[in-house]
Amino acid sequence: MKKVLRLLAAVATVAFIYSCEDPVDTDTIPVNSVPPRLASSQPANNALIKIETEFNIKGFWTDGPLSPLASGSIQLLDASNNVVNELSETLSGTSDSIVWEGSVFGAAGLTEGDYKIVFTATDSQNGVVRDTTAFKIFASLYSANHAAIYIAGNFNGWGGAADETGDAFELIADNTWERKDVIMDGGGWKLRNTTDWSDEDWGDAGCTGVMVSNSVGNDNTTCWPAGTYDIVFNDETLVYTMTNQNPPDQRIDDLYIVGTFNDFTGNAESRFELTSNNTWELEYILRPNNAFKFSE
Repeated sequence: MKKVLRLLAAVATVAFIYSCEDPVDTDTIPVNSVPPRLASSQPANNALIKIETEFNIKGFWTDGPLSPLASGSIQLLDASNNVVNELSETLSGTSDSIVWEGSVFGAAGLTEGDYKIVFTATDSQNGVVRDTTAFKIFASLYSANHAAIYIAGNFNGWGGAADETGDAFELIADNTWERKDVIMDGGGWKLRNTTDWSDEDWGDAGCTGVMVSNSVGNDNTTCWPAGTYDIVFNDETLVYTMTNQNPPDQRIDDLYIVGTFNDFTGNAESRFELTSNNTWELEYILRPNNAFKFSE
C-alpha cells in the first residue's frame, strides 16, 4: 500500500511541475500570419487609354504585422501574354506600393491593343499574392469610313503642314467628325481625308448642307461668310453643319433674289450672304426688263 501511495505522489508532483511552466507565446507561431493583399491598383481594371497617353502603373499592397511585406513586382503583358516590360522592388511594413512611371516603361509608345498587368507581392513568411488586371490602348472608340478628316481652303493656304497640327478633325461619335475654332475668311474650302489630295475630298458648291465627293465631281464650298466656326461632318451621310461662334444679328433666316430670270424660285446662285449685322450681300447680273424681288 505504501508503494502505491508513493507512486501517486510522484505523478502528482510531475503534473504540478509542468502546470507551473510559462505558457507558450502563440504570437510567434507563423501559422497565425496572413498573406499579402493588393488593396488598389492603377490604371483601373478594363481601363480605356487613348494612344500616346502618358500614364503610370501603381500597385498598393497590405499585409499583417506578423508577416510584413518583403518584395513586389509588376509585369506588363501584351495580348499574346508576351512580357513587354517588368519591374521588381523591395517592399516593407504592413503597407507599401510600387509606382512605375510611364516614362520608364514607355506608356506613350504602346501600340493599339489589349494589355494585361500582373501584380505580385511576397511577404516575410513567403505568403504570395498575384493579381491580374487589363486595359486597352485605343486610337478611337468610334468607327468611321476614313482614318482622318482635314479641312483646307483659302483661309489656310489650301493645306500644307498646317493640316497636321491644326486642321485635323476629331472623331467624336460613329462617322461623326468635329473641328472647333476654324477661322474662315469667307473664301472657298473643302474637306479631305489626306493632307496631299491623294484620295477623296468633298465640297458643297450648291450650299445644300451635304458634301459632294470628288469621285463624282465637286467644287469648293463658298457658302459661308468670314467668322469663327465649329464644323461637324458625317462621313457616311456627307451632311455637315457650320456653327458660327459670333453670328451677325439677323431678322430673317435666308434672303434670295427671285424674278423672271429664275422663275421666281430661289437657288444657290441667287442666295444672299449675311456679311454683318442685318446686312446681306449678293453679286448678281440683272438684264434690262428683268423683273425681280427679294424673298426669304
